[in-house]
Amino acid sequence: MNDLDLLRKTLRERENLAPDPTTMLIRTHSALQRRVSVRRATAFTAAATATTGVLVAGGLLTIEGDRPPVAVAPAASAVAPVKAVDPAQSLPFTVGHLPGGFVLDSWSLYPDEVSAQYVGKGNFETITVRVLAGDPAATAGGESRNVNGIPAVLRTVDERSGFKELSWQLSPGKWAAIGGESSVITVRTLQEVAESVTARPTPVTATLKNVTVPSLLKVYSAQGGSAGSPESFRFCPDGSATDNPACVLVGVQTGTAPATWQVIGPGTVNDVKKMPLKPSGGLLLTDDGRVVIRQIDAMHWISVTSDSTATGTLKEIARSGVAR
Repeated sequence: MNDLDLLRKTLRERENLAPDPTTMLIRTHSALQRRVSVRRATAFTAAATATTGVLVAGGLLTIEGDRPPVAVAPAASAVAPVKAVDPAQSLPFTVGHLPGGFVLDSWSLYPDEVSAQYVGKGNFETITVRVLAGDPAATAGGESRNVNGIPAVLRTVDERSGFKELSWQLSPGKWAAIGGESSVITVRTLQEVAESVTARPTPVTATLKNVTVPSLLKVYSAQGGSAGSPESFRFCPDGSATDNPACVLVGVQTGTAPATWQVIGPGTVNDVKKMPLKPSGGLLLTDDGRVVIRQIDAMHWISVTSDSTATGTLKEIARSGVAR
């Protein structure tokens, strides 16, 4: 048995002792976005009622310490075979019309659903656009309408907030849904936005310019947003499910790499566990080897986590990350 086999055996034995890195970084994206406000919380709470995988409960990161960031140069990967990946993605739609002042604030891409959130200048001014592999109104009632002559359904997703969603078939096998809180985003606004949506892709840039991963991994899902927002990219073996322990989650955030990896849960928000990060060859690692962090440059740091991937591989992925 070589050193790598021993490391894998140790990680498997300690698997139940570590927090779930999957939920940890996905929650980070929600918890640390640029516009953390009552407006976003209310709008996304409503949208999450009908959106699978956009908001996931779990842990979060907190940045501690007051040391200046020290960038660590990327190194050539020693993991073979490998491939370099540009994580930049494309939304499978284009929104041609938005109310004045609205801008793209966040986006999420999953195999069966892609969503984008656009925010305005006032409280609760949020419009969500989703494209799904199935009809979101197939099992729910609603008001019959049409979008550019195509049958559509207007339904109330959340009675308390008044969040409404207008959905229709955008292209073969794809349905679009435009949502907003009715007290601010009127049905007329939803209709106007919906009639401007086309199936033409819209590229979205990512801070992470390039990262090298084992060749069997491909981008399974991605989340990002406006400048300065956290980003996360899940790489999974070809054809695997997102809960495959071999998946690797790569995150990029602005600022200085943290001194601890802090997790909330699985109980209440008071159930906090701090995992010290220790230096190792220009990287920062947790004791269990499941979290590897590197300061990419003065403005960005990268985190790489996995349930079962060897620490050596996680280190190589972290060392390869380059920011735009």
